[in-house]
Amino acid sequence: MIDIHTHILYGVDDGSKSLEESLAMLKGMEESGVKVVFLTPHVARKRGYYDIPIFKERFNEIKKAAQSQGLKIKLCLGSEVDESDNLFEDLDQAPNMNGTNVYMVDFGMRKTNIEEIVYESLVKGIPIIVAHPERYFYVDFEMLKAIKKAGALFQVSAPHLIKLGNKDAQKLAQKLLKEDLIDFIGSDTHHQHNDLSVMKKAYKYVVKKKGKDVADKLFYMNAKALMCDYDD
Repeated sequence: MIDIHTHILYGVDDGSKSLEESLAMLKGMEESGVKVVFLTPHVARKRGYYDIPIFKERFNEIKKAAQSQGLKIKLCLGSEVDESDNLFEDLDQAPNMNGTNVYMVDFGMRKTNIEEIVYESLVKGIPIIVAHPERYFYVDFEMLKAIKKAGALFQVSAPHLIKLGNKDAQKLAQKLLKEDLIDFIGSDTHHQHNDLSVMKKAYKYVVKKKGKDVADKLFYMNAKALMCDYDD
């Protein structure tokens, strides 16, 4: 499995607080079958998560430490950018998804026209992964279909597929799965006390509901397309 949404990069947002916690998270994820993990810290000016210059340095530190501990899990750098009036400026500063032209954006901070922003982004040559669209309080299923039609890529959070978290989010996540509107499944894990086997559990759920081919696509093949240098 490839997990494209985590907050393992320590000390930069509301995720991991230390190198030790980051390594514990990686170990737990590796033990549950995750082969590749994207470290996607928040880029959010209003929330004070904007220490972008240290992202690469800290990423390399974690990568080196993981290798020294014998972990085989592969690390990629990305980010999760808050939608704001400065979105395109922030996208210009934030790490893209593993050196591609793809960015992941959280549209949940305020009510906005996601469909229009996705279209504008594509005009600029920037494909957008919409982070956990099932969580947005102002978006219903018909709106989600319109956003997807506009060209968005959808990353649904694994916990919502196995009935963890908000019930409305669970309902939307499961409906998105039923209607084949999901592109990626990610854990969105923040801390070592989170269930680090959530991707494995969600994978089994998708196999049960949609079959192994669909599960492999959502948990592996689509994410592998963001990793032209990955040889499994």
